[in-house]
Amino acid sequence: FTARSPFVGTLRTQAFHAAADPMVHQYNFNIQYQLTDSLQLQTSYSGLLGRDLSSMFINVNQLPFSAALQGLNTQANRPFPNINGTVIPVFSDGTNNYNSVNFRFAVGISNAGTQYGVQPGLIQTTALSTFVSSYFCPSDTLRTQDTTGNDSYCPYSPGSYGANCGTWDTIHYFTCPSYLETNGAFSRDFIYRTADITDGTSATLFVGETSRFVNDPETFFGFWNRVTSFNGRKLPTTNRPQGIGLATPRPNANLLVPDPPKILPIEAWLDPALSPLASEAGQFGFRSQHPGGLNFLFGDGSVRWIKNSIQIQVYRNLSTRAGGEVVSADSY
Repeated sequence: FTARSPFVGTLRTQAFHAAADPMVHQYNFNIQYQLTDSLQLQTSYSGLLGRDLSSMFINVNQLPFSAALQGLNTQANRPFPNINGTVIPVFSDGTNNYNSVNFRFAVGISNAGTQYGVQPGLIQTTALSTFVSSYFCPSDTLRTQDTTGNDSYCPYSPGSYGANCGTWDTIHYFTCPSYLETNGAFSRDFIYRTADITDGTSATLFVGETSRFVNDPETFFGFWNRVTSFNGRKLPTTNRPQGIGLATPRPNANLLVPDPPKILPIEAWLDPALSPLASEAGQFGFRSQHPGGLNFLFGDGSVRWIKNSIQIQVYRNLSTRAGGEVVSADSY
């Protein structure tokens, strides 16, 4: 290749003066101590040390600024004139350090159910109850937890976002230990790879807003720190999913009291003849306190505004990971 007939493309190569092999060390230890029959203390440390990691991607084939000022912006004046493109050396001088300490203090509590499979306890209570501002939309309504009754032992931190679980009614059948697989981007206890999102990441909803309803009486609702579903405390005839949402209801549907009845098979919820109220049960869906619509994170990392006026079938098509639907960008 020459300056008159250069190679066209991008070359990525290791910088030979910093070509060390990358190295990562991981280490951890765990200590448990049974204080009594109903009280256990556990502490664990995890660490990671990385050295000689890839870093500093720099294009070294840019035309010198001095040449451009003199009008000599020609291929022959590039540092590598036989390459019409970028030349990117990869340096190996990056580092990575990670250290964490976790504590678990499990204590028997008479009115408590299991928490992550552990009967009772204060498990990472401080971390689970810490308010994280980036998990909470400024337009949402901030509420504090009711500290009385059976919910007082549960660490609570409000959030405004939930994972998309598609359109099938897995909420009514959301029971441990066997969770039903959804047709959305996420299912509890199931793992999906990017290749499993055959509808395309740019056309699949991943995370949406799940803000409180205006004047919602529930105090124990809308938290981010675990995925679950339970009957409302103030409105026991309504089911309250936490950390997840369905696209069966239309965007920003109102709270429906009571819930639509559960029916089988779980995809029957999509049939208006069998479940005419499913599209109006906002407690199962995505919602915000923004006027006119709500925000969604798509699988490609983009955040887009979905209007309340979107056609319900287009909205539901966007929520499936492998439904085979074709959704054009100008349809929403």
